[in-house]
Amino acid sequence: MKKNNKSIGILIAGVIVVLAVIITAGILFYNQSKSTTGMDGNNSGAIDLTGYPNTGDIVIQSASYLYTSDGKIDGFLVTAKSKGYKSDLLLDITFDSTGDTVKSVAVKNQKESKGYGDKITDPAFLSQFNGITAPVSISGEDLNSTDNQTSSDDVNSTEPTTDAQTSEPKTTETDTSETNTVSETSGNVLADGTYEAEEPEFDDQGYKDKVTLTIENGKMTEVIWDAYNDKGELKSVLSADGIYEMEGGGLTWQEQALAITDYLVKQQSIDTITMNAEGKTDAVTGVTISVRDFINLVQECLKDAAAKKPEVNTQEESTSEQTSGNETVPESAEEPQSAATPDNTPGLSTKVDVVSGATVSSTAVINSINKAQEFIKEFVLSK
Repeated sequence: MKKNNKSIGILIAGVIVVLAVIITAGILFYNQSKSTTGMDGNNSGAIDLTGYPNTGDIVIQSASYLYTSDGKIDGFLVTAKSKGYKSDLLLDITFDSTGDTVKSVAVKNQKESKGYGDKITDPAFLSQFNGITAPVSISGEDLNSTDNQTSSDDVNSTEPTTDAQTSEPKTTETDTSETNTVSETSGNVLADGTYEAEEPEFDDQGYKDKVTLTIENGKMTEVIWDAYNDKGELKSVLSADGIYEMEGGGLTWQEQALAITDYLVKQQSIDTITMNAEGKTDAVTGVTISVRDFINLVQECLKDAAAKKPEVNTQEESTSEQTSGNETVPESAEEPQSAATPDNTPGLSTKVDVVSGATVSSTAVINSINKAQEFIKEFVLSK
């Protein structure tokens, strides 16, 4: 009996050893398979972001390698977060193994205005990035577009003011496309760039107005007017949530702000926006709020743009010449390619179209793509 028990014990021990060997072999094979493909489970070839200076308006949240079935690096996946018009945008951007070609762009999360900013999720917009060479920029046609980001669900408020200041209407028509934007800048060329100005103090309602103005090719291409309180809450967002409401109905505050900024971009001059003693204007239909603070902030931005020396030299200023062999070539001939000329050559920006009426949201996507490529080229591939 004891002999039988001993034999059974040996048999059981042997079975346990065999099972242990099988399980161990299975685990080793599974781990080896994961390390080879890099596509399974939690081991997705994650890229360590330690040491990367993740600062600015665009943040790289995560990144990973993409692999072929035989374990070779096939590209990169970068998840980036950037600030859109009304919300943060979360994007998944994939590149090829060189980091130069964009393979796909997907919007993972956004809360932009319905019918406007949320159109960045449309395949018609996103598909244009598939297979193009980064970095990416807005096409020349869109740079001169008068479309501003608009929102049909934002809400507004009247803002009466007691300061007495009038602006006498002009009696003669001028070609605004050839004139300076504001009389204070007469005789000066507006330098390209983005300029910001805001009120030094909060108003009686607890808001501080802010204007962001973009100059491209010497002209205004985008003007954003908003206001925020001491908590950092934007008036546009509060109005969209129904917290900040207008009195007497009519257009919302944000709709009026967008109407006046759109008018300014089209006219290219604040001289056409006349005001009465309360700071209100009849220049734009439906705008009943005071535009005095807006006009003052725009003037500040334009003065900054006029004071800044343009980077592109005029014919009178460009006197230096470069020589190539026996041929003399003016420096102006070596200027960078115009933003309006499409080119997919590596190292030069590829031009794409923005969503009509959603320039801010579209630009956020484009800037995220460029940031992701910069991360791959300068942080990942440079190691």
